Amino acid sequence: MYEAFYRLTGPPFRLTPDPRFLFLSAHHHEALGHLLFGIREGTGFIAVTGEIGTGKTTLLRALLRELDPNTIVAYIFNPVLSDLELLQSINSEFGLPATSASKKELIDELNRFLLAKKVAGARVVVIVDEAQNLAPMVLEQLRLLSNLETETEKLLQIVLVGQPELRAILGRADLAQLNQRITVRWHLDPLDRKETAEYVRHRLRIAGGTPATELFTRRALRLIYRYAGGVPRLINIVAHRALLTGFTKELKTIGAATVRQAIRELRRDDLAPSARRPLLRPAFAAAVVAIAIAVIAAFAIVPLHPHRSLPAPEAMASASPAAADAALPAVAMRATVETAPSTTVNAGAAATPPAAAVAVAPTLGGAPTTAPTPEPPTPVATVTVPPAASPIPDTLDVGAAPQPSAAPAPDVAAFWDTLGATDNRVAALTATDDLLTVWSAEPLSADERKKTSVDLWAIAGKRGLRYLPISGTLERLQLLNLPAILELSVPTSQRRRFAVVTGIDRDHVQLRYGTLAVTLTTDDMAKVWLGEAHVFWRDFLNLSAYMAPGTVGEDVMKLQQMLARIGEYQGSFSSNYDRPTSEAIARFQRSRRLVADGVVGPLTKILLYEATGAFDHPRLGNVT
Repeated sequence: MYEAFYRLTGPPFRLTPDPRFLFLSAHHHEALGHLLFGIREGTGFIAVTGEIGTGKTTLLRALLRELDPNTIVAYIFNPVLSDLELLQSINSEFGLPATSASKKELIDELNRFLLAKKVAGARVVVIVDEAQNLAPMVLEQLRLLSNLETETEKLLQIVLVGQPELRAILGRADLAQLNQRITVRWHLDPLDRKETAEYVRHRLRIAGGTPATELFTRRALRLIYRYAGGVPRLINIVAHRALLTGFTKELKTIGAATVRQAIRELRRDDLAPSARRPLLRPAFAAAVVAIAIAVIAAFAIVPLHPHRSLPAPEAMASASPAAADAALPAVAMRATVETAPSTTVNAGAAATPPAAAVAVAPTLGGAPTTAPTPEPPTPVATVTVPPAASPIPDTLDVGAAPQPSAAPAPDVAAFWDTLGATDNRVAALTATDDLLTVWSAEPLSADERKKTSVDLWAIAGKRGLRYLPISGTLERLQLLNLPAILELSVPTSQRRRFAVVTGIDRDHVQLRYGTLAVTLTTDDMAKVWLGEAHVFWRDFLNLSAYMAPGTVGEDVMKLQQMLARIGEYQGSFSSNYDRPTSEAIARFQRSRRLVADGVVGPLTKILLYEATGAFDHPRLGNVT
């Protein structure tokens, strides 16, 4: 929303990995060098650890781009698996038979594959991300896989990447044999102050050229470092908010005062973890503590008036919504287990929920009322994706997902009053239910509502959907053509709240919250949208999570068939992700204004499904 004002070509501080913005500090360069050395030397096990947000995923992406075409990689990013499921996942990533319930059969199949690749002169690597979540028996299974070897060298390289607790897990007595086999270890430290400034300027340079590097003053950069402690993810969050704050005030330069305001907003909204370094100087902090002690002592000496009492909880909440916000847990989007949907697409709408599960939506008057039980949807036949030569049907009519019925459009001010009067957690739950309704999916259960965070990964996976966080512009949302939960700043209070976008055209955007719908101009939308969106989507063909040059398997053939359908691929169909396939993907990505890296991830898959015209799903409608 602030890109045009600051003459940027795109948002420079998005949280999703983008190869264009790759920044490797000296420490990251060393880590990358150690990883490449370990893989090329065939050393067996490699372990990389780092705090949340220090750039482990960025490092892995850089590693994948540096590996030569003769290196075949299986990337396991969901390690909450049993030892059997891990073997099945590894075989599936390599395009091998993976349905057997016999570990011996799975390992024998993998061993034959490794021997064949060894003869062909290829290296085979398994990368396990978030490895601190692996159970001890699964780690032991990985150790046993490292026994697959010839007389002279290992057939399989295994890279474990995780948070610092991974080091403690590997140090357990019962995992001593595995720990002894780790020959390369590296811990990623946060950026130092100089690197933090270089990191911010680097991202601004990519997004806007050399002049953009002077947007932040030196004092502002020092303050960002003190708040974020050199953690790239926190740097992105606070820098993005500072630019947004500067844009609303029409400031051409971001100074320390603007960064301080951004930090206050982040702490109020619980958008970011606690900073590693205090913003208060030690002497000032000590003074604050001394004053606090004096105040407490004064209250201990002076008794409270015997006839005064605290207001009832309801009165307190209504009198001080800001205080209510402060007491709320963070609405976190946690990356947990992503359940893969089966190849049978259940096109029917969800069954009518029980009355107890119906969402409670706020009304314009502020008092909660129980939403009416929706009418049972018309059953639609289940559609099975055929395992034929082409898995793409000519048409896949699963029925247009019904839009939730809405009351007559409220006054825009009343819409914001309602959203602002609702606490952050209720707004997140209501918006999630709205998005599930658009997908004709089962509403949130009572157990899901009780959890301390709104886990969109798990919510989507339970319903055969996938979840993808998006940072970008309205044009990006239009390109995806999917309804989404948007993070909004309520104009009257600047509180972060959530609503679902159901329609976009050139001049207008339609939002929905519970039973309310409102239409905004795109200019007004730019003032309130924080640039973050949360999308549900369906992986109709259940393709591998990521595909890149070197990937093998049936999913590659499905990918080639989709590319051929839209005229991007003229080669023969095979199970190898070869150069023609990579070039076809890169052409398609360029045509959709994505980074043309030839790697198939969620964004590329969503746009491919849309481009074929064979798969039906809820879409963004025109604003009426």
